[in-house]
Amino acid sequence: MNGIAGRIFDLKSVNFKAVAGYGFRREGEGWVLSRPMLGGQMVCVVRIDCKGTPSAKVIDAETGDEYTLHLVEGSEGQFVGMVREEYTSILEDISRNCFYTRIFKGRGMAFAEQYVRGKYGDSLQFLWSDLPDCAVLRRSDNKKWYAVFMRVKRSKIIGCGGDPREKVEIIDVRAPIEQTSSPDFKITFPAYHMNKKNWLTVMPDGAAEDEIAQFIDVSYAIAAKRG
Repeated sequence: MNGIAGRIFDLKSVNFKAVAGYGFRREGEGWVLSRPMLGGQMVCVVRIDCKGTPSAKVIDAETGDEYTLHLVEGSEGQFVGMVREEYTSILEDISRNCFYTRIFKGRGMAFAEQYVRGKYGDSLQFLWSDLPDCAVLRRSDNKKWYAVFMRVKRSKIIGCGGDPREKVEIIDVRAPIEQTSSPDFKITFPAYHMNKKNWLTVMPDGAAEDEIAQFIDVSYAIAAKRG
């Protein structure tokens, strides 16, 4: 991603439910939007892939060639400045309307967000204004929660070592009784803030990606069956 787009979309996550209403159209497994620039002389093409990663480029409407001078640091001139300004304005508006600021920054949390967007088409839902670092994932068919993303102090997690004042990122997931009754106290812990018989706390930064995916898939399946 180029410098301008990288700055605008840094620590942002896409809201897939907003992109169609904004004007994006499906193309393969992703989404694409074309916006005319400078009275139709140029076209800004923005793509969002199935994982929610955006990319953008400017096309010369007459030749079909990509225009890149607005991306070159130090390039000056009235036309370059106009392209850069309008390009930036388009991306900032998309960011405001189709993306939200990523609260969870750890590797494991980032993978989990991308995984559920790609496989289930779900995005994190921040339901409480007074809890900005708590969000849920729920099935689109029955609205049941299947994961809760949180940042909490280590002292809140039973059996978690380290500085009790340090905040850690966790995911609460639904799990079979054999897992909830025997957490390993390395990656899995008794559920924080949820029913410990039915839920499990996972520290994703200590888990492999396939483990995170499996926890989410199992929880998603369980959420189809019970409350």
